[in-house]
Amino acid sequence: MKKVLAIAVCLAVIFALALAGCGGPSVVPDSNKSGENVVVDNRGSGAASNQEVQNTQQGNVTVTDEDFTIVGYPYENSFSSMYFLVITNNSKGTVEFSANGIARDANGGMIGVDDLSIDVLGPGETSIGYFYFSDVKDVVSVDYTFEYDTSSYYYPVISNLSVEQTLNNQNVTVKVTNNGNSCAEFVEAHALFFDNNNNIISHASNYVVDNDSEIKPGKSVTTQLDSYESYDHVEVYFTGRSTGKTVDPNAVSAVSDSNFEIAEHLYEDSYSTQYYLVVKSNASIPVGITANATAKDANGAVLGADSMEIDILGPGETSIGYFYFNDVKGVASVEYELSYNTEPYYTPIIGSLTIEQTINNKNVIVGVTNNSTKAAQFVEAYALFFDANNKVIKTASGYVVDDDSEIKPGKTLVEQLDAYCTFDHVEVYFTGRAD
Repeated sequence: MKKVLAIAVCLAVIFALALAGCGGPSVVPDSNKSGENVVVDNRGSGAASNQEVQNTQQGNVTVTDEDFTIVGYPYENSFSSMYFLVITNNSKGTVEFSANGIARDANGGMIGVDDLSIDVLGPGETSIGYFYFSDVKDVVSVDYTFEYDTSSYYYPVISNLSVEQTLNNQNVTVKVTNNGNSCAEFVEAHALFFDNNNNIISHASNYVVDNDSEIKPGKSVTTQLDSYESYDHVEVYFTGRSTGKTVDPNAVSAVSDSNFEIAEHLYEDSYSTQYYLVVKSNASIPVGITANATAKDANGAVLGADSMEIDILGPGETSIGYFYFNDVKGVASVEYELSYNTEPYYTPIIGSLTIEQTINNKNVIVGVTNNSTKAAQFVEAYALFFDANNKVIKTASGYVVDDDSEIKPGKTLVEQLDAYCTFDHVEVYFTGRAD
């Protein structure tokens, strides 16, 4: 293993360096399929670009110092400083990558230290890592050392991902499809938002996975990455890995969409759009539910994306979840896909709750009694307030729990949910679970 110390550089300068590694057996991508990156710009007239990278299976290879290209990006916010490294593996081998960074002030003094790691980076792949210097400001330069090892435990997946990007005024949404033969695990998207001087003005990251923390072969997951202000351009990078796990494409799930009744409700406030799913289970077994959604305008353009989860839903129970499209307005339609966990960790509890509602002019008061022998944990009430045309005009939520975040067996707790306005009718739903 070899380490190379990079010369300290001014953080206002973007640079590329070739850095060191070691030889050894390599791990190859799980298929010879390639990813594709498609960009749609909704901010103006729109633009599209395509980039295709071919995975090449290799035997044992030697990785040299010249096989890596690294570009550094500085970023400082109100709380800390960050230094991003975008790393491209130009070799024919797969590596595990790690680094240590030292932040220095104008006098060369050390004012912060951090580490970064990338589990696996395959041939031709580009990924991202960053140093986070907590509560550190006015960083002038960064020294850093790298290590990489060709004996990675994981298989690479980034080159197997097809990506569709939609650029909106204050976000970028990304749809990621796994074209590989194995599950892409813990895929995380990082967006670097730049001004017209190529300075980072915002950073956002989200995992792009289902309820198993994966993207199954042939499946897609969408997420929204927010900038909170207008930007000139954005660069999106991914991390992820595979243990080689596969799924049977002919396997039949114990439940399907036909086992559930779903009512949908859209609500838009001054800041965002929320899309509620009221889900009733007609399945014969308890399930956990995860959903991923894309919000679109009247022309079908993508405006935002989000995911939601219901920890547990027993046979005959009704619960609620919602997608939150931050800083997104003008949603005309929402497309979503549900996935089901038929071996959930938790026990259903909603069916064991007795609910009493008192409806007042501008609020609803709910009393919840736990009739189970188990504690009801993290019980949360959601109120949807409607006008006479059955349009949601306000929403409210609150936990109905004691100091242990529970409703003990036989106990009753009460919570007030406020509309702050008059309404025609209200619907109240609950989430919760038991061990």
